[in-house]
Amino acid sequence: MATQMQAVGALTNSLMESGKSIQQVAQEVVCTRGLMTGSSVLTHACNVEWYGPDRPKWLGPFSDGDVPPHLKGEFPGDYGWDTAGLASDPATFAQLREAEVMNARFAMLGAAGCLVPEWLAENGVSVQEPVWFKAGSTIF
Repeated sequence: MATQMQAVGALTNSLMESGKSIQQVAQEVVCTRGLMTGSSVLTHACNVEWYGPDRPKWLGPFSDGDVPPHLKGEFPGDYGWDTAGLASDPATFAQLREAEVMNARFAMLGAAGCLVPEWLAENGVSVQEPVWFKAGSTIF
């Protein structure tokens, strides 16, 4: 395992030194890791372009020419769909990206808040109502 990680680290360093973008480095590292481990999920990264003009778009082949000019495929999740123009201003787009990260963190905390009481109840800790969708009924 350590030898494989050293090989991946060496590959990452050589790609960064060759002037490739972070997205290209990430794709090649995941692809190589998939080939080294035999993982079909990671090997799938070898065949897909997630960034740039050839990335998958929200309407597939029907999206050609319909992508706003400010969406160039630089960020994860950019499928070329921005009907409200929220990403047209770079400063606003940066704020919205930060807000999305915060929302994702709160969602992860909420998921943990659903699972932890049930796990505690199964392991002998007294919890008034461990099932998350029944917990609100104990208030009234």
